[in-house]
Amino acid sequence: MSALPTTREFLAGAWEEFGGIERRFFRTLRQVLLRPGQTTRDMAEGRGAMHVPPLRMVLALALVYFAVAAATPLDVPLVAGFGFVNGDDFVDRWVPRIVFVAIPAFAALLWLFYPKGGYVRPLVFAVYFHGAIYAMNALSELVVLGAGWAGANAVPFTAPALNVWFVVYLFAALRRLQGGRMKPAVVTLVVTLLYAVVWGLLVVGLLVGSGTYTLDQLLSGTRLDG
Repeated sequence: MSALPTTREFLAGAWEEFGGIERRFFRTLRQVLLRPGQTTRDMAEGRGAMHVPPLRMVLALALVYFAVAAATPLDVPLVAGFGFVNGDDFVDRWVPRIVFVAIPAFAALLWLFYPKGGYVRPLVFAVYFHGAIYAMNALSELVVLGAGWAGANAVPFTAPALNVWFVVYLFAALRRLQGGRMKPAVVTLVVTLLYAVVWGLLVVGLLVGSGTYTLDQLLSGTRLDG
């Protein structure tokens, strides 16, 4: 007697498995976007099974962003240092990959201010947070595209709106995860500034180290020929 499932059972099982993954993905995405810090809190309190794991989530949202960006030929400034030198093909190709180097640095900045509980908790939050950043950038591309179809230009408003969202989101997350008001506000401002510096150093190092720009040309905005 065969232990293999019938075709109908196989398809039913595959659909149930896919449906479960899909439900978890959208439940996690909704919470990551609308309840900053709650998903990390759930993971820390043993309720992680209800969510998509952080690394898988950020990779999925990165793919969504890249797909949207490829389908919308727009030069939309990206939040949180995702595009310091917009319009440069080399930077547009490599900067999104620096995200996966910057995430541990972002987590380390948070850990400096909230060392209790170790490094893993801020790292989990940092991964989910950058997934939210990818999702918001994808949404910004679609908003700009829709505004363009309606005859409006939303590009000048995109970067300021995204950066305000970054600060508000981080503050709300720290309040949910750590409590208080004053310390989360101070940490949000300091970490945002320090993270901008980290991004600047990473991007400058990439551009100068690759020979795309000399430091003088980068500061003056002149592209290196060849």
